[in-house]
Amino acid sequence: MRSAYNGYVSNYCCGGNVPITTDRIIRSATSAYQPIRAPPVSLRWDHSKEAGQARYIHFPLDAPVDGHHTDNQDYMFQELLEACDPATFGLGGRDVLDEQYRKAGKLDTNRFSTSFHPHDYGIVDTISQTLLPSALSHIMRDRFEHRGVLAELYKLNVYSGPGGKFQAHVDTPRGATQFGSLVVCLPNPFKGLSLHNDEQNFLLNWATFYSDCEHEVLEVEEGHRITLTYNLYCVENVGGVMQSHPTADASSFPLMQSAKDLLADDNFMRQGGTVGFYCAHMYAHNNKTSEKLMPFALKGIDVAIFTAFRNLGLQLSVLPVLQDASSDDEDIYDSATYDSDDSQPPERKPTQMIGDSFHPIKLLHGGEMSRIPVQDVLWLNSPSAFSHNAGGGGWEVAFARIAYGNESSLEWQYSHATIMVTIPKVGERGVLSGVGETNTSTDRATF
Repeated sequence: MRSAYNGYVSNYCCGGNVPITTDRIIRSATSAYQPIRAPPVSLRWDHSKEAGQARYIHFPLDAPVDGHHTDNQDYMFQELLEACDPATFGLGGRDVLDEQYRKAGKLDTNRFSTSFHPHDYGIVDTISQTLLPSALSHIMRDRFEHRGVLAELYKLNVYSGPGGKFQAHVDTPRGATQFGSLVVCLPNPFKGLSLHNDEQNFLLNWATFYSDCEHEVLEVEEGHRITLTYNLYCVENVGGVMQSHPTADASSFPLMQSAKDLLADDNFMRQGGTVGFYCAHMYAHNNKTSEKLMPFALKGIDVAIFTAFRNLGLQLSVLPVLQDASSDDEDIYDSATYDSDDSQPPERKPTQMIGDSFHPIKLLHGGEMSRIPVQDVLWLNSPSAFSHNAGGGGWEVAFARIAYGNESSLEWQYSHATIMVTIPKVGERGVLSGVGETNTSTDRATF
């Protein structure tokens, strides 16, 4: 076991199956209590001889749909075979047809559609856990937490017996961020290396592997192997509101109009300044990756606030603010020396500090903790409740200081993730997008 582990560099492939059921599927929040199952897979394709006409079939062919058996499935299957073109393969930058090397039929994606998508049944999630981590180290080297897998349907192939096959080969990458392929075998009987029994005819089998992994499709002796092939790409979280080209419309957030009204008010921060929001959600912000993850890790109302002000053209940052020194006797104050004979120590002035970036917990040996004063921040909310025992409420340990002397001590200081918005002075806000415009859009909650 030890030698196997030491020699195990990374996964290069994985696979599994999804049971097909004709029963009504009730999706639960977890697969801990029941397996993930799929209904019969529907397939529609363009008829090759009748323009504008489509054909329909489902797999397994003998599975009832909506409680009824369809009599023409065998006939439709023959039409599917006739609709397929001979499958080629890439060699030296061109497409080659050689049935000694590859014998199969194909349909391109502009000619068919299917009810099956691998994301619906945990397959893409499995790929993200097993194959994506190693691929990321070669394709995208930062913000691993915000990378995902895009499965793009590429081809339908039919390997018919006798002789259907694809000899050992390596797939041709379709882009710089493609890292692998996914092949889904639809539930249809065939003989190959072994005979598929009736139970396997109600299983949807799949396999995935890296683009540089050599693989082959074994020869079919009898029947037809029907496969869907997907190209796998490493992508950012698609359509996220923090991306450069999001699919979400920022004006749909209720806070957008409030932000416009605030900036349009000439009595609000006439000389400009900084508006601050304590993040409502908790983030593991005191670690070495936080600086790259923010603001992309924001969620809920935090991302709504950030997006609203960003889309008005304002300058924003997500930074840690140290715990307010006036909040509790045990908080860290600016150091002060005084004569122990004095009846009262000098007044301790509360100080609020902001970090210029996120960082892992820092251990300081005596002296002052490194911090920068916050200048006149207008806070529009209050920080979450704080517990000295375990932080909590969004507070995390930022600094630890060891004080030496007759009695050594260890002191802690906590920080909270915040959104800081720079507000221009009156007269400079007119150049911001959307400020001062009248809201004439339809209430989006009513359509």
